[in-house]
Amino acid sequence: NFTGIEEQQEESISMYPIPAGKFVYINFAQAKSRSLELFTISGQLVRSLTTKQQSLKLSLQDLPSGVYFVKVSDGTNQYIKKLVVE
Repeated sequence: NFTGIEEQQEESISMYPIPAGKFVYINFAQAKSRSLELFTISGQLVRSLTTKQQSLKLSLQDLPSGVYFVKVSDGTNQYIKKLVVE
């Protein structure tokens, strides 16, 4: 029982392939304006973009292998997904 923690409805975000190679495909439940930021596991920002598309192909070719976090914000809510790059 967690008191004071409100469960938030998560936007449907899918990423594939996981683990990712040179690219990762990101799909959203609906097309709307949102920002996307990619961080290293230590918190360093390595990518930042804004999109209104329902899906996108993100190049990872210049990134070393490792664990990253994708933060998606639609102006009201923020969502974080883990991304493994081989």
